[in-house]
Amino acid sequence: MGNNSMNELEEFGRKVSDIVDSAVNSSDFRQLNETISRTIEKAIDTGSEALKDALTGGDAYKKNRYVPPEEFRKPRVKPEPQKQLYAQVGGDRAMGGFLAAGGGILAFGTGLGIITSGLFQAMFSQGGISPLQVFLAIFFAGGCGLLAYGSRLFGKAGRFKKYVKAMEGKTYCDMDKLAKAAAKPVTYVRKDVKSMITKGWFLEGHIDDEEKTLITSDETFKQYEELKQEQEEKKRRDAIENAKKPVMTPQAQEVIDKGNEYLREIHACNEAIPGEEISEQITGIENLVATILTRAEEHPQSVDNLKKMMNYYLPMTIKLLKAYEEMDRQPVQGENIQNSKREIEETLTTLNLAFEKLLDSSFGDTALDVSSDISVLNTLLAQEGLKDDGLHAATRGGF
Repeated sequence: MGNNSMNELEEFGRKVSDIVDSAVNSSDFRQLNETISRTIEKAIDTGSEALKDALTGGDAYKKNRYVPPEEFRKPRVKPEPQKQLYAQVGGDRAMGGFLAAGGGILAFGTGLGIITSGLFQAMFSQGGISPLQVFLAIFFAGGCGLLAYGSRLFGKAGRFKKYVKAMEGKTYCDMDKLAKAAAKPVTYVRKDVKSMITKGWFLEGHIDDEEKTLITSDETFKQYEELKQEQEEKKRRDAIENAKKPVMTPQAQEVIDKGNEYLREIHACNEAIPGEEISEQITGIENLVATILTRAEEHPQSVDNLKKMMNYYLPMTIKLLKAYEEMDRQPVQGENIQNSKREIEETLTTLNLAFEKLLDSSFGDTALDVSSDISVLNTLLAQEGLKDDGLHAATRGGF
């Protein structure tokens, strides 16, 4: 926005501020909203195209509206139930049981033979180790080996079935969940799964880089790798964007700090005023101001525009709220007080809309969208017919 346009905005803000000051100082709020509406209408009729665009929500306003980027989301992985992803381990389990049983029988028989031959040697006072004992010892060791291998194979096949069941038809699963299903430590399950992938039981098995997830589909693993690349690219882009961000100057920080002080005052007024309808309006103002300050922190170069707006909008808003709070505390709510309060409520709605558009236009270079986060205000504007048609349709008998 050029200097001439900013001067027009400043002049407009000064006029509206004078109107509010006069109403507050005289405690006469009659026709306040109508007076401000006429001022806005006059500004639209006599102002530059930039000022008209700011006040009416014209093409330039719409063009500069901020559209937040679509958030980065992890794609949902669809199960692949029709694809064969797991080996049939029933034969391995049966083989493990057979080897464990055979090895146990062999070890028991040869062990019993070794003991028996030793007793015979002791009875006949024969020393040393006989060839029979050596032969039995060899078979005993072989039986123990078969027993151990068969037991491991039998148990591994049983755990494999538990892992597949724990995946519940999905093609990925956390190691923690697998460990819970097998009643084993995570470190044990991680090694167990790796050996099963090596054996080919998981036909398309993979483990992520952090070794926290089992992936049983090549397609899912491909999505995982693409996601990881996108995340790395996003980090790189974020680093570049952060490097481009202008440095916050002490002057800009001072303006933002002042804005936060105004925001705390507005919130205090909101807490002190019990009315539900006025509270919704004040909450809308709080959201507007908070959004503006957040965007100003992201774009310190635009703080000069914010400063000019704050000099009028926030002080006059606080003046109106304090006047409303003072009247609301009166024990007797006479007709004059009720009318004045109603006029302030209508004025707040008008001012909120007008300055929301002015501020949005002021931040046009940085594509500030101050309205996206103000759902309550949008509801109020829709009720008054302001949301789509701009300020020309404001208030009945409007501008």
